[in-house]
Amino acid sequence: MIVSLINWNQTVYLIEHAINCGFEDAFDLEFKTSFGEYQYENIQGIKYGDKDIVYTLLLIEFDDSKGIKSLSFTPKIPEAPYQFSCPKMQLFNLMTGRSYEFSKVITTNDYDLIKPTPNLLKLYFENPKLTGQVEGKDSIIQVTFIGTIGQSKHYLKSIRFSQYQLSSQEDIGDIIGVSFKFITNIESFNDFKNFKISFDSIRLIQSCPDDSHSSCIPKKVNFVSDQGLLKTFEFWKRSQADKLELIFGNNWFPLTQIGK
Repeated sequence: MIVSLINWNQTVYLIEHAINCGFEDAFDLEFKTSFGEYQYENIQGIKYGDKDIVYTLLLIEFDDSKGIKSLSFTPKIPEAPYQFSCPKMQLFNLMTGRSYEFSKVITTNDYDLIKPTPNLLKLYFENPKLTGQVEGKDSIIQVTFIGTIGQSKHYLKSIRFSQYQLSSQEDIGDIIGVSFKFITNIESFNDFKNFKISFDSIRLIQSCPDDSHSSCIPKKVNFVSDQGLLKTFEFWKRSQADKLELIFGNNWFPLTQIGK
C-alpha cells in the first residue's frame, strides 16, 4: 500500500516517537544541513501504531546523503493539541537504513541532532520474555555481530533487559547477522536446558567510526564528522504465530537494514 504512494524522486522517512507528539498532523518541515536548508510545505504523515511508541511515515523529496543538523516543524493547525511536544524523536531513512536521534529545543518546534558516540552497537529486544530462569547459576552469552568484512564479539553476563550498549572498535562493514551462544560450566549445563527468551524483534543501531574512509560509511554520503552516522538493522517475526527465541546453545539471526 505504501509503495504505491511513492513517487520515483521521493524518499520514505519514518519518525519513531512517543504517543501524542503531534507528528501525525499536517505541518511544514525544514531540514537544516551543512550544505543548506530545504523546506517542504503541507506534509501529512501516515501514522500507525497505538502503543507507547508510534510511527509516522513521511514521503519527501529530500536526499539525506548530505546529513541533517536539525529539523524545524511549523504546524498547519496551530490549535491542535500535542504539537511536537516530545523531548526526543528518532528518524529513519527506510531507503538506506541511515538513522538519526534528535532532541527538542525548548520553547520552539525545532529538534537538534544528537551526535552519536562513534564505535557503538546498541542492541534492542522488543517485548523480551524470559522462561526457565536459573538463579545463582553461572552463564555468559557470547554475542557476535557478523559484518560484510569482519566480526565483533562481546560477552554479556545475562540477558534480562530489553537493550544493551556495546563498544566496538572493529571495522566490520555492514551488519548482516548476529549470533548468541550461551556458555556455562559442566556442573550447570543441565540447569539451563529449559532456559528460553522469546521476543518480537531485534534491532541493532550501529554508530560508525569518526572516519570518512571507514567501510561503515556508505558510498555517495557526504560524511560530516560533527554529525556522525548511524545505521539501523532489524529482524522481525513474520506473523503473530511466529516465534523468535533464544535457547540455550547457539542462535543465529539475519539482520537487514530497516525498511528492506
